[in-house]
Amino acid sequence: MLEMLKDYSELTERLQEVRKVVTETPPSLTSRLGRAKDKLHGRIDPSMVQARPQLDQAVVSGEPCLIAATEAKFSLMSQARLERVWMTDEVFP
Repeated sequence: MLEMLKDYSELTERLQEVRKVVTETPPSLTSRLGRAKDKLHGRIDPSMVQARPQLDQAVVSGEPCLIAATEAKFSLMSQARLERVWMTDEVFP
């Protein structure tokens, strides 16, 4: 997933923070995977919230390049939120 989001350095930094916290926090009643899921969604969701209005504004502008770029960003954020994308990452031992 980090490779997929490489163009979004701020988001990948926040995801790396999640990885660090989850892997270094002692086990609890909540599984490591459950904590990771909650924290990843907490980091990705704001980016999705920002991407939607950006896409809407691009469509209103009518600029094909801007529309394509914002559609790509929104699609990428939507994919990143899916568990199947990051469940195979080897970042959560």
